[in-house]
Amino acid sequence: MPINEGEPFNLYNFRTTIGDPARPYLFLIHIPEVSNDVVMTTMARSTELPGFQLGEVPIAFQGINIKIGAPPTFPDWTVTFLCDEAQELRRTIMRWQQVCYDVGTQLLGHSNEYKSDQISVAQLTRTGQRATVYGLIGAWPKNVGNIGVGHDQTGNIETFEVTFSYDYYVLLNQIGDDTTNTSPFVRSTQAVQIDRGSPPPAGNWQNPFNPQ
Repeated sequence: MPINEGEPFNLYNFRTTIGDPARPYLFLIHIPEVSNDVVMTTMARSTELPGFQLGEVPIAFQGINIKIGAPPTFPDWTVTFLCDEAQELRRTIMRWQQVCYDVGTQLLGHSNEYKSDQISVAQLTRTGQRATVYGLIGAWPKNVGNIGVGHDQTGNIETFEVTFSYDYYVLLNQIGDDTTNTSPFVRSTQAVQIDRGSPPPAGNWQNPFNPQ
């Protein structure tokens, strides 16, 4: 059945219109504070490309509300990771959390010590190029999820979720850039690197759950 005269709706036109849709399994995770892109993307089972939602301010007028735009809100970003047997990945992220708040000393870290401007998630093309990159600014791991265990879980493998809070993201078109390019693509006034080998002042960095 034609949509408009002279423009038949057929399989050929449908195929031409949709082109080559993006594949949800072709993505890349970039969290340099934890490990390299290959490890992060291999261990990451699923995540999401962040959305963008503007706020609104209702103004009442004669029984109805007129809505005007307001600054956006940026919801948390969650990644589901495979859990290695020694739980090294999970421990590393927990040590990162310890920079924010030390349970043993009950001290808060400075935001410059734990917030990162280098985390990103990218949609990849079929040839492995970054098609679109979401660079998270001011990101830090807010929550490391629990791991369910049980005698009836013989057919499953362990996974855990990590929820990152961030200030905002920048959306970058990266088609043509090689995924092995290690130069930082997110530009900000401050690039924070988490030093996982040195304790912060008065912190309990290496043993986050050992109260002093």
